[in-house]
Amino acid sequence: MSIPQMNLATPPAAPASTSRDHHVDVSRRIDQGIRMTFLLSFLAMPLSYLTLVILAHTSSEAVGIFNGILLWAGFAQSFYYFGGNAVIIRFVPLTPPPKRFSFIVSYSVLTIIFTIVGVLPITYFPHLLDSALGVSTNKTVFPALLAIALTSTLLQILLSALKASLELTLAQVLLRVCTVGSFILFGLFFVVSRSWFIKYQDAAITGVYIGLVLITLVAGTYYARRTLKPEPNFPRWFVPEGFWRFSGMTQLSSLLNFLSSRLDQILVLAYAGISGLGIYAVLSQLAFGIQTVSGFFLESMLPVMTNIMARSGMDAVRMVYSRGARLNQVIVTGCSLVLLCLGGVALSAFGGIYKEYWLVLMTLVLFTGLASNLELMNAYLLTALGKVELVLGCQLFQVVVFVVSFNFLKSGNSLSLWMLAIAQGIAMTAGLIATIIATRGLLSFKLRVPREFVAAAFVMVGTTGITVWAHPMGLGSSLMLLSISFILFFVLGGYRWPEIIVLVSLFRMRRSGNHGSKPEDFILSMHSPIPISKEMEPRRQK
Repeated sequence: MSIPQMNLATPPAAPASTSRDHHVDVSRRIDQGIRMTFLLSFLAMPLSYLTLVILAHTSSEAVGIFNGILLWAGFAQSFYYFGGNAVIIRFVPLTPPPKRFSFIVSYSVLTIIFTIVGVLPITYFPHLLDSALGVSTNKTVFPALLAIALTSTLLQILLSALKASLELTLAQVLLRVCTVGSFILFGLFFVVSRSWFIKYQDAAITGVYIGLVLITLVAGTYYARRTLKPEPNFPRWFVPEGFWRFSGMTQLSSLLNFLSSRLDQILVLAYAGISGLGIYAVLSQLAFGIQTVSGFFLESMLPVMTNIMARSGMDAVRMVYSRGARLNQVIVTGCSLVLLCLGGVALSAFGGIYKEYWLVLMTLVLFTGLASNLELMNAYLLTALGKVELVLGCQLFQVVVFVVSFNFLKSGNSLSLWMLAIAQGIAMTAGLIATIIATRGLLSFKLRVPREFVAAAFVMVGTTGITVWAHPMGLGSSLMLLSISFILFFVLGGYRWPEIIVLVSLFRMRRSGNHGSKPEDFILSMHSPIPISKEMEPRRQK
Protein backbone atom coordinates (compact mmCIF):
# COMPACT_ATOMS: atom_id res chain seq x y z
CA MET A 1 0.00 0.00 0.00
CA SER A 2 1.49 3.31 -1.03
CA ILE A 3 1.35 6.17 1.43
CA PRO A 4 0.83 8.97 1.85
CA GLN A 5 -1.49 10.52 -0.76
CA MET A 6 -0.46 14.08 0.00
CA ASN A 7 -0.07 15.57 -3.55
CA LEU A 8 2.96 17.50 -2.39
CA ALA A 9 5.16 19.22 -4.93
CA THR A 10 8.88 18.65 -4.46
CA PRO A 11 10.39 21.91 -3.18
CA PRO A 12 13.59 23.27 -4.70
CA ALA A 13 16.76 22.30 -2.93
CA ALA A 14 17.88 24.71 -0.22
CA PRO A 15 21.32 25.18 1.31
CA ALA A 16 21.96 22.69 4.13
CA SER A 17 22.42 25.38 6.76
CA THR A 18 19.20 27.19 5.74
CA SER A 19 17.20 23.93 5.79
CA ARG A 20 18.64 22.97 9.17
CA ASP A 21 17.88 26.38 10.67
CA HIS A 22 14.33 26.25 9.31
CA HIS A 23 13.83 22.76 10.75
CA VAL A 24 15.11 23.89 14.16
CA ASP A 25 12.82 26.94 14.07
CA VAL A 26 9.78 24.81 13.27
CA SER A 27 10.77 22.31 15.96
CA ARG A 28 11.12 25.14 18.47
CA ARG A 29 7.65 26.48 17.63
CA ILE A 30 6.17 22.99 17.98
CA ASP A 31 7.96 22.43 21.28
CA GLN A 32 6.82 25.76 22.71
CA GLY A 33 3.24 25.11 21.53
CA ILE A 34 3.11 21.67 23.13
CA ARG A 35 4.46 22.97 26.42
CA MET A 36 2.08 25.92 26.52
CA THR A 37 -0.86 23.73 25.50
CA PHE A 38 -0.18 21.30 28.32
CA LEU A 39 0.59 23.95 30.92
CA LEU A 40 -2.44 26.16 30.23
CA SER A 41 -4.76 23.18 29.96
CA PHE A 42 -3.45 21.67 33.18
CA LEU A 43 -3.91 24.96 35.03
CA ALA A 44 -7.43 25.42 33.63
CA MET A 45 -8.61 21.88 34.38
CA PRO A 46 -9.39 22.51 38.09
CA LEU A 47 -11.58 25.43 37.02
CA SER A 48 -13.59 23.11 34.75
CA TYR A 49 -14.30 20.73 37.61
CA LEU A 50 -14.97 23.54 40.08
CA THR A 51 -17.52 24.89 37.59
CA LEU A 52 -19.14 21.47 37.56
CA VAL A 53 -19.14 21.41 41.38
CA ILE A 54 -20.84 24.84 41.50
CA LEU A 55 -23.55 23.69 39.10
CA ALA A 56 -23.98 20.38 40.95
CA HIS A 57 -24.57 22.22 44.23
CA THR A 58 -26.99 24.56 42.46
CA SER A 59 -29.13 21.69 41.15
CA SER A 60 -28.77 18.52 39.12
CA GLU A 61 -30.85 20.30 36.47
CA ALA A 62 -28.19 23.02 36.21
CA VAL A 63 -25.55 20.39 35.41
CA GLY A 64 -27.96 18.84 32.93
CA ILE A 65 -28.61 22.17 31.19
CA PHE A 66 -24.91 22.97 30.90
CA ASN A 67 -24.10 19.49 29.62
CA GLY A 68 -27.08 19.69 27.26
CA ILE A 69 -25.63 22.88 25.75
CA LEU A 70 -22.27 21.16 25.29
CA LEU A 71 -24.07 18.15 23.83
CA TRP A 72 -25.88 20.34 21.30
CA ALA A 73 -22.66 22.20 20.45
CA GLY A 74 -20.97 18.84 19.86
CA PHE A 75 -23.90 17.77 17.68
CA ALA A 76 -23.62 20.95 15.61
CA GLN A 77 -19.86 20.57 15.22
CA SER A 78 -20.32 16.97 14.09
CA PHE A 79 -23.29 17.41 11.72
CA TYR A 80 -23.00 20.98 10.40
CA TYR A 81 -19.24 21.64 10.56
CA PHE A 82 -18.46 20.01 7.20
CA GLY A 83 -15.44 17.79 7.64
CA GLY A 84 -14.49 19.04 11.11
CA ASN A 85 -11.18 20.30 12.47
CA ALA A 86 -9.13 17.79 10.49
CA VAL A 87 -9.95 19.59 7.21
CA ILE A 88 -8.41 22.88 8.35
CA ILE A 89 -5.46 21.24 10.08
CA ARG A 90 -4.63 19.10 7.04
CA PHE A 91 -5.08 21.63 4.21
CA VAL A 92 -3.75 24.89 5.68
CA PRO A 93 -0.11 23.64 5.74
CA LEU A 94 -0.54 22.41 2.13
CA THR A 95 -2.10 25.66 0.87
CA PRO A 96 0.12 28.51 -0.42
CA PRO A 97 0.24 31.27 2.25
CA PRO A 98 -1.47 33.94 0.10
CA LYS A 99 -4.53 31.70 -0.35
CA ARG A 100 -4.89 30.46 3.22
CA PHE A 101 -7.15 33.26 4.42
CA SER A 102 -9.41 32.84 1.36
CA PHE A 103 -9.67 29.14 2.15
CA ILE A 104 -10.63 29.83 5.77
CA VAL A 105 -13.30 32.36 4.72
CA SER A 106 -14.70 30.04 2.05
CA TYR A 107 -14.85 27.18 4.51
CA SER A 108 -16.57 29.39 7.10
CA VAL A 109 -19.25 30.46 4.61
CA LEU A 110 -19.86 26.83 3.72
CA THR A 111 -20.22 25.95 7.40
CA ILE A 112 -22.65 28.81 8.07
CA ILE A 113 -24.87 27.66 5.20
CA PHE A 114 -24.87 24.06 6.43
CA THR A 115 -25.65 25.17 9.99
CA ILE A 116 -28.60 27.38 9.04
CA VAL A 117 -30.03 24.75 6.70
CA GLY A 118 -29.58 22.11 9.41
CA VAL A 119 -31.25 24.05 12.22
CA LEU A 120 -34.21 25.41 10.23
CA PRO A 121 -36.03 22.05 9.96
CA ILE A 122 -35.95 21.75 13.76
CA THR A 123 -37.45 25.24 14.01
CA TYR A 124 -40.38 24.47 11.73
CA PHE A 125 -40.80 20.86 12.85
CA PRO A 126 -40.07 20.89 16.63
CA HIS A 127 -41.56 17.43 17.07
CA LEU A 128 -38.42 16.07 15.40
CA LEU A 129 -36.32 17.25 18.35
CA ASP A 130 -38.94 16.09 20.84
CA SER A 131 -38.96 12.61 19.31
CA ALA A 132 -35.16 12.42 19.27
CA LEU A 133 -34.70 13.53 22.88
CA GLY A 134 -37.87 12.12 24.38
CA VAL A 135 -38.64 15.49 26.03
CA SER A 136 -40.91 18.42 25.22
CA THR A 137 -39.12 21.57 24.04
CA ASN A 138 -40.31 25.18 23.96
CA LYS A 139 -40.21 27.04 20.62
CA THR A 140 -38.28 29.88 22.24
CA VAL A 141 -35.18 27.68 22.51
CA PHE A 142 -34.58 27.54 18.76
CA PRO A 143 -32.92 30.97 18.38
CA ALA A 144 -30.57 29.92 21.17
CA LEU A 145 -29.91 26.59 19.40
CA LEU A 146 -28.99 28.43 16.19
CA ALA A 147 -26.72 30.86 18.08
CA ILE A 148 -24.95 28.04 19.92
CA ALA A 149 -24.48 26.05 16.71
CA LEU A 150 -23.12 29.00 14.69
CA THR A 151 -20.78 30.42 17.32
CA SER A 152 -19.36 27.06 18.43
CA THR A 153 -18.64 25.82 14.89
CA LEU A 154 -17.06 29.12 13.78
CA LEU A 155 -14.89 29.11 16.90
CA GLN A 156 -13.67 25.62 16.04
CA ILE A 157 -12.72 26.80 12.53
CA LEU A 158 -10.79 29.71 14.01
CA LEU A 159 -8.92 27.60 16.57
CA SER A 160 -8.11 24.94 13.97
CA ALA A 161 -6.70 27.58 11.61
CA LEU A 162 -4.41 28.87 14.36
CA LYS A 163 -3.27 25.35 15.26
CA ALA A 164 -2.61 24.51 11.62
CA SER A 165 -0.41 27.63 11.45
CA LEU A 166 1.43 26.32 14.54
CA GLU A 167 0.05 29.18 16.65
CA LEU A 168 -0.65 26.59 19.34
CA THR A 169 -0.13 28.94 22.28
CA LEU A 170 -2.57 31.55 20.97
CA ALA A 171 -5.19 28.87 20.26
CA GLN A 172 -4.91 27.58 23.82
CA VAL A 173 -5.20 31.04 25.37
CA LEU A 174 -8.39 31.71 23.39
CA LEU A 175 -9.82 28.30 24.22
CA ARG A 176 -9.42 28.92 27.97
CA VAL A 177 -11.50 32.12 27.86
CA CYS A 178 -14.69 30.05 28.06
CA THR A 179 -13.32 27.87 30.86
CA VAL A 180 -12.20 30.75 33.07
CA GLY A 181 -15.22 32.89 32.26
CA SER A 182 -17.74 30.12 33.05
CA PHE A 183 -16.13 29.49 36.42
CA ILE A 184 -16.11 33.19 37.38
CA LEU A 185 -19.65 33.99 36.25
CA PHE A 186 -21.34 30.85 37.57
CA GLY A 187 -19.46 31.30 40.83
CA LEU A 188 -20.70 34.89 41.13
CA PHE A 189 -24.28 33.83 40.40
CA PHE A 190 -24.07 31.09 43.02
CA VAL A 191 -22.57 33.31 45.74
CA VAL A 192 -24.41 36.59 45.10
CA SER A 193 -27.90 35.37 44.20
CA ARG A 194 -28.35 31.63 44.32
CA SER A 195 -32.16 31.80 44.32
CA TRP A 196 -32.14 33.97 41.18
CA PHE A 197 -29.65 31.59 39.56
CA ILE A 198 -31.87 28.58 40.26
CA LYS A 199 -34.98 30.36 38.98
CA TYR A 200 -33.41 31.51 35.71
CA GLN A 201 -30.73 28.85 35.38
CA ASP A 202 -31.61 27.91 31.81
CA ALA A 203 -31.36 31.48 30.48
CA ALA A 204 -28.31 32.34 32.64
CA ILE A 205 -26.27 29.28 31.63
CA THR A 206 -27.16 29.63 27.95
CA GLY A 207 -26.40 33.37 27.91
CA VAL A 208 -23.03 32.89 29.58
CA TYR A 209 -22.01 30.20 27.09
CA ILE A 210 -23.00 32.18 23.97
CA GLY A 211 -21.50 35.42 25.32
CA LEU A 212 -18.12 33.88 26.14
CA VAL A 213 -17.89 32.10 22.79
CA LEU A 214 -18.67 35.38 20.97
CA ILE A 215 -15.97 37.25 22.91
CA THR A 216 -13.44 34.53 22.06
CA LEU A 217 -14.51 34.53 18.42
CA VAL A 218 -14.09 38.29 17.99
CA ALA A 219 -10.71 38.38 19.72
CA GLY A 220 -9.48 35.33 17.83
CA THR A 221 -10.52 36.73 14.44
CA TYR A 222 -8.44 39.86 15.09
CA TYR A 223 -5.33 37.82 15.82
CA ALA A 224 -5.99 35.32 13.02
CA ARG A 225 -5.96 38.10 10.41
CA ARG A 226 -2.50 39.11 11.62
CA THR A 227 -1.28 35.50 11.64
CA LEU A 228 -2.67 34.37 8.27
CA LYS A 229 -1.83 37.68 6.51
CA PRO A 230 -4.75 37.82 4.03
CA GLU A 231 -4.45 39.06 0.46
CA PRO A 232 -4.83 42.82 -0.08
CA ASN A 233 -8.06 42.41 -2.06
CA PHE A 234 -11.25 40.86 -0.72
CA PRO A 235 -10.97 37.08 -0.15
CA ARG A 236 -12.17 34.98 -3.08
CA TRP A 237 -13.75 31.58 -3.06
CA PHE A 238 -11.00 28.98 -2.81
CA VAL A 239 -10.81 25.35 -1.76
CA PRO A 240 -7.66 23.28 -2.35
CA GLU A 241 -7.40 20.20 -4.52
CA GLY A 242 -8.76 17.08 -2.83
CA PHE A 243 -10.90 19.15 -0.44
CA TRP A 244 -14.29 17.63 -1.24
CA ARG A 245 -13.24 14.00 -1.04
CA PHE A 246 -11.28 14.43 2.18
CA SER A 247 -13.98 16.60 3.77
CA GLY A 248 -16.70 14.11 2.86
CA MET A 249 -14.79 11.29 4.52
CA THR A 250 -13.97 13.29 7.64
CA GLN A 251 -17.60 14.46 7.83
CA LEU A 252 -18.72 10.83 8.11
CA SER A 253 -15.96 10.34 10.67
CA SER A 254 -17.24 13.33 12.69
CA LEU A 255 -20.76 11.91 12.72
CA LEU A 256 -19.56 8.53 13.92
CA ASN A 257 -17.24 10.13 16.48
CA PHE A 258 -20.20 12.05 17.91
CA LEU A 259 -22.24 8.87 18.18
CA SER A 260 -19.37 6.89 19.72
CA SER A 261 -18.65 9.58 22.33
CA ARG A 262 -22.10 11.08 23.01
CA LEU A 263 -24.67 8.37 22.25
CA ASP A 264 -24.62 7.24 25.88
CA GLN A 265 -25.55 10.77 27.04
CA ILE A 266 -28.36 10.96 24.48
CA LEU A 267 -29.74 7.67 25.80
CA VAL A 268 -29.57 8.94 29.39
CA LEU A 269 -31.44 12.09 28.36
CA ALA A 270 -34.10 10.03 26.59
CA TYR A 271 -34.52 7.50 29.42
CA ALA A 272 -33.85 9.58 32.56
CA GLY A 273 -34.48 13.21 31.57
CA ILE A 274 -32.40 16.30 32.27
CA SER A 275 -31.85 15.38 35.92
CA GLY A 276 -30.52 11.93 35.02
CA LEU A 277 -28.26 13.53 32.44
CA GLY A 278 -26.91 15.81 35.16
CA ILE A 279 -25.93 12.82 37.33
CA TYR A 280 -24.39 10.88 34.46
CA ALA A 281 -22.57 14.00 33.24
CA VAL A 282 -20.65 14.22 36.52
CA LEU A 283 -19.60 10.56 36.30
CA SER A 284 -18.65 10.67 32.63
CA GLN A 285 -16.76 13.96 32.88
CA LEU A 286 -14.73 12.64 35.78
CA ALA A 287 -13.86 9.49 33.84
CA PHE A 288 -13.24 11.33 30.58
CA GLY A 289 -10.98 13.66 32.51
CA ILE A 290 -8.38 11.05 31.52
CA GLN A 291 -8.88 11.94 27.87
CA THR A 292 -9.01 15.62 28.80
CA VAL A 293 -5.59 15.61 30.46
CA SER A 294 -4.23 13.34 27.75
CA GLY A 295 -5.62 15.79 25.21
CA PHE A 296 -3.51 18.54 26.77
CA PHE A 297 -0.55 16.68 25.31
CA LEU A 298 -2.14 15.03 22.26
CA GLU A 299 -4.10 18.08 21.09
CA SER A 300 -1.05 19.33 19.24
CA MET A 301 -0.28 15.97 17.63
CA LEU A 302 -2.47 16.21 14.53
CA PRO A 303 -1.21 19.66 13.42
CA VAL A 304 2.34 18.61 14.34
CA MET A 305 2.07 15.41 12.26
CA THR A 306 0.59 17.18 9.24
CA ASN A 307 3.23 19.92 9.32
CA ILE A 308 6.10 17.46 9.83
CA MET A 309 4.74 15.25 7.04
CA ALA A 310 4.67 18.24 4.69
CA ARG A 311 8.13 19.46 5.70
CA SER A 312 10.19 16.39 6.69
CA GLY A 313 8.52 13.21 5.43
CA MET A 314 7.43 9.86 6.81
CA ASP A 315 10.51 9.01 8.87
CA ALA A 316 10.02 12.10 11.02
CA VAL A 317 6.33 11.23 11.49
CA ARG A 318 7.34 7.76 12.74
CA MET A 319 9.62 9.32 15.32
CA VAL A 320 6.98 11.80 16.51
CA TYR A 321 4.35 9.06 16.80
CA SER A 322 6.62 6.77 18.78
CA ARG A 323 7.84 9.40 21.25
CA GLY A 324 4.44 10.99 21.65
CA ALA A 325 2.68 7.70 22.37
CA ARG A 326 5.26 6.62 24.93
CA LEU A 327 5.17 9.90 26.85
CA ASN A 328 1.39 10.16 26.70
CA GLN A 329 1.01 6.66 28.16
CA VAL A 330 2.43 7.97 31.43
CA ILE A 331 -0.14 10.79 31.48
CA VAL A 332 -3.05 8.44 30.72
CA THR A 333 -1.98 5.80 33.22
CA GLY A 334 -1.30 8.34 35.96
CA CYS A 335 -4.74 9.98 35.62
CA SER A 336 -6.44 6.57 35.50
CA LEU A 337 -4.72 5.35 38.66
CA VAL A 338 -5.58 8.56 40.52
CA LEU A 339 -9.27 8.17 39.69
CA LEU A 340 -9.29 4.44 40.41
CA CYS A 341 -7.76 4.92 43.84
CA LEU A 342 -9.39 8.23 44.80
CA GLY A 343 -12.67 8.10 42.86
CA GLY A 344 -14.79 7.98 46.01
CA VAL A 345 -13.13 11.11 47.36
CA ALA A 346 -13.72 12.90 44.06
CA LEU A 347 -17.42 11.97 44.01
CA SER A 348 -17.98 13.22 47.55
CA ALA A 349 -17.13 16.75 46.41
CA PHE A 350 -20.26 16.81 44.24
CA GLY A 351 -22.70 15.71 46.94
CA GLY A 352 -23.94 12.57 48.65
CA ILE A 353 -26.19 11.38 45.81
CA TYR A 354 -23.23 10.85 43.48
CA LYS A 355 -21.42 8.45 45.83
CA GLU A 356 -24.08 5.84 45.08
CA TYR A 357 -22.72 5.59 41.54
CA TRP A 358 -19.11 4.79 42.51
CA LEU A 359 -19.07 1.48 40.60
CA VAL A 360 -20.25 3.24 37.44
CA LEU A 361 -17.32 5.64 37.75
CA MET A 362 -14.83 2.80 38.25
CA THR A 363 -16.11 1.04 35.12
CA LEU A 364 -15.87 4.16 32.98
CA VAL A 365 -12.41 5.01 34.32
CA LEU A 366 -10.97 1.56 33.61
CA PHE A 367 -12.12 1.35 30.01
CA THR A 368 -11.35 5.00 29.28
CA GLY A 369 -7.83 4.56 30.65
CA LEU A 370 -7.22 1.50 28.49
CA ALA A 371 -8.34 3.18 25.26
CA SER A 372 -7.23 6.80 25.66
CA ASN A 373 -3.65 6.60 24.38
CA LEU A 374 -3.26 4.26 21.42
CA GLU A 375 -6.76 4.81 20.02
CA LEU A 376 -6.29 8.58 19.78
CA MET A 377 -2.69 8.37 18.55
CA ASN A 378 -3.63 5.85 15.86
CA ALA A 379 -6.57 7.97 14.73
CA TYR A 380 -4.35 11.06 14.47
CA LEU A 381 -1.72 9.11 12.53
CA LEU A 382 -4.26 7.74 10.05
CA THR A 383 -5.82 11.19 9.58
CA ALA A 384 -2.45 12.89 9.05
CA LEU A 385 -1.63 10.33 6.36
CA GLY A 386 -4.96 10.89 4.63
CA LYS A 387 -6.31 7.44 5.53
CA VAL A 388 -9.60 8.78 6.84
CA GLU A 389 -11.50 5.78 5.49
CA LEU A 390 -9.69 3.58 8.00
CA VAL A 391 -10.64 5.91 10.87
CA LEU A 392 -14.20 5.85 9.55
CA GLY A 393 -14.29 2.05 9.59
CA CYS A 394 -12.97 1.90 13.17
CA GLN A 395 -15.54 4.41 14.40
CA LEU A 396 -18.41 2.64 12.64
CA PHE A 397 -17.35 -0.63 14.23
CA GLN A 398 -17.28 1.02 17.68
CA VAL A 399 -20.78 2.50 17.27
CA VAL A 400 -22.21 -0.82 16.11
CA VAL A 401 -20.64 -2.64 19.06
CA PHE A 402 -22.08 -0.07 21.48
CA VAL A 403 -25.61 -0.34 20.06
CA VAL A 404 -25.52 -4.14 20.15
CA SER A 405 -24.04 -4.22 23.66
CA PHE A 406 -26.53 -1.67 25.00
CA ASN A 407 -29.55 -3.51 23.62
CA PHE A 408 -28.23 -6.78 24.99
CA LEU A 409 -27.55 -5.40 28.50
CA LYS A 410 -30.51 -3.07 29.07
CA SER A 411 -33.59 -4.44 30.82
CA GLY A 412 -36.92 -3.39 29.31
CA ASN A 413 -37.65 0.34 29.46
CA SER A 414 -35.42 0.98 32.49
CA LEU A 415 -31.85 2.22 32.21
CA SER A 416 -29.08 1.04 34.50
CA LEU A 417 -26.16 3.46 34.41
CA TRP A 418 -23.75 0.64 35.28
CA MET A 419 -24.93 -1.47 32.34
CA LEU A 420 -24.65 1.61 30.13
CA ALA A 421 -21.07 2.10 31.34
CA ILE A 422 -20.25 -1.55 30.56
CA ALA A 423 -21.67 -1.19 27.05
CA GLN A 424 -19.62 1.97 26.54
CA GLY A 425 -16.51 0.20 27.83
CA ILE A 426 -16.99 -2.76 25.49
CA ALA A 427 -17.39 -0.36 22.56
CA MET A 428 -14.25 1.63 23.48
CA THR A 429 -12.25 -1.59 23.69
CA ALA A 430 -13.56 -2.64 20.28
CA GLY A 431 -12.58 0.75 18.82
CA LEU A 432 -9.07 0.42 20.30
CA ILE A 433 -8.57 -3.03 18.79
CA ALA A 434 -9.82 -1.77 15.42
CA THR A 435 -7.32 1.12 15.31
CA ILE A 436 -4.47 -1.20 16.29
CA ILE A 437 -5.37 -3.54 13.44
CA ALA A 438 -5.63 -0.58 11.03
CA THR A 439 -2.21 0.85 11.90
CA ARG A 440 -0.46 -2.51 12.12
CA GLY A 441 -1.88 -4.28 9.10
CA LEU A 442 -3.00 -1.61 6.65
CA LEU A 443 -0.17 0.94 6.66
CA SER A 444 3.17 0.54 4.88
CA PHE A 445 5.03 0.29 8.18
CA LYS A 446 4.22 -2.01 11.06
CA LEU A 447 3.77 -0.74 14.60
CA ARG A 448 3.79 -3.31 17.37
CA VAL A 449 1.72 -2.98 20.53
CA PRO A 450 4.22 -1.22 22.82
CA ARG A 451 5.56 -2.57 26.09
CA GLU A 452 4.30 0.42 28.07
CA PHE A 453 0.71 -0.18 26.93
CA VAL A 454 0.80 -3.79 28.11
CA ALA A 455 2.27 -2.64 31.44
CA ALA A 456 -0.44 0.01 31.81
CA ALA A 457 -3.23 -2.48 31.09
CA PHE A 458 -1.87 -4.97 33.61
CA VAL A 459 -1.49 -2.36 36.37
CA MET A 460 -4.89 -0.70 35.76
CA VAL A 461 -6.83 -3.97 35.75
CA GLY A 462 -5.05 -5.10 38.92
CA THR A 463 -5.64 -1.79 40.69
CA THR A 464 -9.32 -1.86 39.76
CA GLY A 465 -9.69 -5.36 41.15
CA ILE A 466 -8.03 -4.44 44.45
CA THR A 467 -10.09 -1.24 44.77
CA VAL A 468 -13.40 -3.00 44.18
CA TRP A 469 -12.48 -5.89 46.50
CA ALA A 470 -11.33 -3.60 49.35
CA HIS A 471 -14.04 -0.93 48.95
CA PRO A 472 -14.41 1.29 50.90
CA MET A 473 -10.72 2.12 51.40
CA GLY A 474 -9.33 4.78 53.70
CA LEU A 475 -7.37 7.71 52.31
CA GLY A 476 -4.05 6.32 53.56
CA SER A 477 -4.62 2.91 51.97
CA SER A 478 -5.73 4.52 48.71
CA LEU A 479 -2.60 6.68 48.52
CA MET A 480 -0.39 3.67 49.26
CA LEU A 481 -2.08 1.64 46.51
CA LEU A 482 -1.67 4.58 44.13
CA SER A 483 2.06 4.85 44.85
CA ILE A 484 2.70 1.11 44.45
CA SER A 485 0.70 0.94 41.22
CA PHE A 486 2.52 3.89 39.69
CA ILE A 487 5.98 2.53 40.58
CA LEU A 488 5.03 -0.88 39.18
CA PHE A 489 3.93 0.71 35.90
CA PHE A 490 7.23 2.59 35.51
CA VAL A 491 9.22 -0.59 36.16
CA LEU A 492 7.19 -2.82 33.84
CA GLY A 493 7.04 -0.11 31.15
CA GLY A 494 10.83 0.23 31.12
CA TYR A 495 10.85 4.01 31.55
CA ARG A 496 14.17 5.77 31.97
CA TRP A 497 15.20 8.92 33.76
CA PRO A 498 15.42 11.19 30.64
CA GLU A 499 11.76 10.46 29.94
CA ILE A 500 10.77 11.47 33.46
CA ILE A 501 12.71 14.72 33.04
CA VAL A 502 10.86 15.51 29.80
CA LEU A 503 7.46 14.88 31.43
CA VAL A 504 8.34 17.10 34.39
CA SER A 505 9.48 19.82 31.99
CA LEU A 506 5.93 20.04 30.60
CA PHE A 507 4.99 21.95 33.74
CA ARG A 508 7.36 24.82 33.03
CA MET A 509 8.02 27.02 30.03
CA ARG A 510 11.39 27.54 28.43
CA ARG A 511 12.61 30.62 26.67
CA SER A 512 11.31 30.72 23.11
CA GLY A 513 14.07 32.77 21.55
CA ASN A 514 16.56 31.45 19.02
CA HIS A 515 18.94 30.43 21.79
CA GLY A 516 16.34 29.51 24.42
CA SER A 517 16.87 25.77 24.22
CA LYS A 518 18.85 23.20 22.28
CA PRO A 519 17.19 21.01 19.62
CA GLU A 520 17.94 17.87 21.59
CA ASP A 521 15.89 19.27 24.50
CA PHE A 522 12.67 19.49 22.46
CA ILE A 523 9.91 17.11 23.48
CA LEU A 524 9.41 15.70 19.98
CA SER A 525 12.87 16.45 18.61
CA MET A 526 14.49 13.95 16.29
CA HIS A 527 17.61 14.37 18.45
CA SER A 528 15.84 13.87 21.76
CA PRO A 529 17.64 11.63 24.28
CA ILE A 530 14.39 9.69 24.78
CA PRO A 531 14.80 6.26 23.18
CA ILE A 532 12.22 4.62 20.95
CA SER A 533 11.00 1.42 22.54
CA LYS A 534 11.72 -1.67 20.47
CA GLU A 535 8.05 -2.56 20.43
CA MET A 536 7.18 0.82 18.87
CA GLU A 537 10.03 0.92 16.37
CA PRO A 538 8.60 0.63 12.85
CA ARG A 539 9.55 -2.26 10.63
CA ARG A 540 9.82 -1.31 6.96
CA GLN A 541 8.29 -3.59 4.39
CA LYS A 542 10.74 -5.28 2.10
